This record gives sequence, C-alpha cells and structure tokens, in this order.
Amino acid sequence: MNVLELKKHLLEEHQRDKKLTVLGYVLILFTIIIIASLIYFFAAEIFVKTVEGFISNLTTSYSNYYQYILPLVFIGYLVFPIRKLYILNKRPALIAEFIAHLEEGCMAERIHQNTVYKIVIPLIKIKLNLCPVEFVNIGLVNKEGIKTNTLGYNFAVPYHVIPALKEIISSGNKVKDSKDWYELTETKTSKEPLKSVELFKQFMKSTLMPDIEKIEEERVKGKKNYILYFVIIGVFMAGWYGFQYLQATQTIKISTEVFIGAFIGVFAIYYLVIYFTKIRGNGKSIEADTNYQFKRKIFEPMIQFMNPDFRYILHGHITLKEFLDIGLFQEKQYDLKGNDQILGNHQGVPFQFCDLTVERTLSFSKENSSPDQVFKGQVFMAEFNKSFNQSVFLIPKKSWKSLGGNDIKDHLNFDLGEKVMLEDPEFMKLYDVYAKDQIEARYILSTSLMLRVKQLSQDREGQYFISFKDDRITIANNNRINQFETKLFKSITKNDAIEGFYKELYDQLSFIEELKLSTNIWKVA
Repeated sequence: MNVLELKKHLLEEHQRDKKLTVLGYVLILFTIIIIASLIYFFAAEIFVKTVEGFISNLTTSYSNYYQYILPLVFIGYLVFPIRKLYILNKRPALIAEFIAHLEEGCMAERIHQNTVYKIVIPLIKIKLNLCPVEFVNIGLVNKEGIKTNTLGYNFAVPYHVIPALKEIISSGNKVKDSKDWYELTETKTSKEPLKSVELFKQFMKSTLMPDIEKIEEERVKGKKNYILYFVIIGVFMAGWYGFQYLQATQTIKISTEVFIGAFIGVFAIYYLVIYFTKIRGNGKSIEADTNYQFKRKIFEPMIQFMNPDFRYILHGHITLKEFLDIGLFQEKQYDLKGNDQILGNHQGVPFQFCDLTVERTLSFSKENSSPDQVFKGQVFMAEFNKSFNQSVFLIPKKSWKSLGGNDIKDHLNFDLGEKVMLEDPEFMKLYDVYAKDQIEARYILSTSLMLRVKQLSQDREGQYFISFKDDRITIANNNRINQFETKLFKSITKNDAIEGFYKELYDQLSFIEELKLSTNIWKVA
C-alpha cells in the first residue's frame, strides 16, 4: 500500500465515522424527545414539584451559583456536538496535511490505538456496544526530530488497513519490501550465524556510543523535569490543604467568591506554565522521548548489525488473521496492539517476531469494565522443518495464576484436539499436548525436539504456548512484558543495559538455531 491508497482509505473511513456520529446524536435527540414526552403526558406535575423542591432546598448563597451553573451545563451539552461536528469537518484537511508529511519522509514517534463504539446503549448495569470504529492517534516527527503536530493526528482507520499504516509510518514512507514474512528467501547473509554479544560490544563502542551518551543525557533531563512537575504539584496540594485548614480554624477569613476565584486562578497559572514549558520550542517536548530515539538510533542499528537483510517495523506486529491462524485461540474479533516487528530469513528459515498485546471488548459489558487481556508478550513464527497434515498444540502446565495474571485461559480454543500422552515424563510435567492425530503428534514431537523445547522452557523466563500448524511453528510467550523498552528512571549506560537488550534480541531470534528448524527433515506423504 502506498500513501495515496492510504489517503483514500482514511477519507472513506472518515465518512463512515461522520455518518455514525450523526446517527448517534440523532438517536440521543430522539431518546430525549421520547423521555420529555413521557414526562409531559404522564408525570408533569410530579416533575415540576421535584424541581421546585430542589430549588427551594438550596441555600440563598448557593442558589445564585446554580442560576449560572445550570444554564452553563445546558449550553455545554449543546456546544459539544456542534464542536464535534466542526472537528469532523476539518479532518479531511488534516488527512491531506498528514499525507504530505509522510511524503516528506516524516515518521511516527508514537502511536496509540483505541476502539470507540459510536453507539452505546445502557441496559441497567450493563451496556451494549455497537458500531465500533478504530482510531489511531499518531505523533509524527520530521528528519530533525521535531514534531509536526503537537497534539498528534487522530484518524478513524479501517481495521484491515492498520498493519499497512503502521508499516508506512514506521519507515518514513520507505517500505523496503512488500513481501510477507513467509515469502522472504534465503540470502548470503542469512546463512551466517547470529553475531555474538562480544562482537556487538565492539560494534557498540566503535559506532553507537555517541548516540547512547546523547540519549542518556536526554533521559536524565526528562527525569529531572518529571520530578520537578511532581514537586510543583506537591507544593500546590500542600498549600491548598494548608489554606483550607487556616480557613476552617478561622485563622484567616475569606469570602466564598474570592476563595473560588483564587483556586481557579492558581491552577490556571500552573497549567499555563506547564503548557508553555512543554510545547514551545519548535514542537520539541521538554521531556524527551528517549524510547523513540533509542529505537531509531540504537535498536534498529542493532538489528542491522545482527543481519542487514532483516526488516524492522517499529510500530508493526502480526495481523489478526495471523493471530487466529495460530490455532490456539477462539475465533473472535480481538484488538491487537504491538511493536518491534522483525521479519527475515535466517539459515534458510523465514520468520517473524514481535511484541504483542491482544485484548477483547465484549458486546455486552458492565459499566466501566475494562477489556479482557487475552495475551501480552512476544510472538515468534517460523516455517517448520517438517510438513504435516494435522495441528499440534503445547499448553504450559502451570497454574493459571502464574500464566501472567491475564485472561488467556478464557480465550483458548476449545477444539485443540485430544490430549496426547508422550513417553517423556519430564516433558509431560511441563506441557499438556493436544492433537487430532496421535501418530502425527509423535511424528512432529520427536525425542530430540522435546529435549530442545524442555531446555527452552527451563532456561528462559516466561510461559511458552507453542503451535505446530500449517507447516509452521509459533512460540507465544505470555510473560506480560513489552520487551525492548527504555525506562525514564533506568540508565542505559550502566549495568550493561545495551548489551542486555542485544542478548534479549539474540535469545528471541536464536529459536531457529536452538530448535534446529533449518535442518531438512523428510516430508509426510
């Protein structure tokens, strides 16, 4: 997909979102008219008495405030939909601006994806969620690292277009290869073993160190500003409670009007200071986004050092279809978010890897309930070195409480097949094995492969759900960790932090070597 095709999809989804928004407001207006009509015809007298009783119970001093507040609230409810429609009408111009920035080579510093249900019907203690629209908020930066839009671009995006969008905004409109991961062919460099941690240390000292030191300086600066903001908030809160105490003990006396005005004025000044210190300066935030700089200047070169033919997509991840094709999970509409997608061919084996978070929002849900977290961790996919006709699944044999604390158990596929009992008792202590063909399960899970899977499970942290399906192996580690991320309060120059990132990456991509997936094995007839 190119940027012009992306623009077409964004405009089409914008029109869909606009129609659903108008429909939602029409339904709300229709509901208000029905309720008002019912009150008018069946409960007008009771309603009038209730309102009069409410007004009469107000004290004289506060009744004046309600005379102004209630009309303001009513006006606010009228202004909100008008403002919303005004913003919607401006969106096509923002889409054109966004596409122009992509054509100039701008890339996404951050991306946030969420699902908005345009029509929500409350049913006592539950709600019915209808007409979902996927929204993606994107913060673009140019080649100099300056933000193009401080608030970011917030667009409705068709669900099937989101993977292509993420690849485009991760590459600065320079998508290197449009092939799917399983189509990637062997190259000269793919035959070589992964470069060791010792070799990477030499590369880091000779090439990456200036950028590492600069990013560390920005991290320290951001940490100091973060602490400063909390100190300021603490001072304001202490002053506020001290002021209340003095007034309660009648140490000082001040009128209610002056008190409310002072409260609003102080916090207005505070937020203005925060606003101007964070946003002014050509769109650069005073709290530097060290994680983005780390990904672009350290992590991506790290991957290229490991193998220059590997493809890195900062905001990319596997698609919903690929997730469902694993076979471990029920066929449902899940929300997928992720990053750090790596695609390539190592020792003749095509593979892809990414960090992934999978959630599901129920159509019927309780008020203020959060989505189910189905999975959070890393997903590794590769071609398997045997062809087979039936699927085999390995489920870690530990308490569900230790499987990361999310809702994965509620979303596993019910039809994984029969339970298979293998001859290796140690392996059976680690995994429940399911397959629809006992013979083929034993063919896939050879003695040597079971030994290597045992070593993998015992040597590394995490809970490994493993799928053998469609001549592929998928290893899904449900460890609830977004792995390759920097932290504001953790140095990247101490305790061999950068070497630790490379070791984690090396471990993830060494599945091919450890499981000997490049070894040619006979095919099933």
